Amino acid sequence: MRYMINVNYQRITAVLILCLLVLYAPFWLMAVFAIMCMVYFNNFIEAVLLGLVSDLIYGIPETRFYGFQLISFTIFLVVFVISMIFKKKILMGGNYKKLRHD
Repeated sequence: MRYMINVNYQRITAVLILCLLVLYAPFWLMAVFAIMCMVYFNNFIEAVLLGLVSDLIYGIPETRFYGFQLISFTIFLVVFVISMIFKKKILMGGNYKKLRHD
């Protein structure tokens, strides 16, 4: 029980830090922190949502992507899906439920 409380505080702290990074830090710093959180926490969908917020605030249509504006959101969504697939493959089913951080 105590472990779950610590993980919840860690997750809340990570989301607050990620919110600050979205608003005040360069993209690469936010991206590195978001990817680290996606690997550490289970189902860290908050990074994908904050990627969408980042694109809505700072995104401009890119000509090299044919006017597509949601680049951060797409990158974070792809990394989220890949990290979930790798977590399940690496930890192999039954061990996945025991070792997850949620």
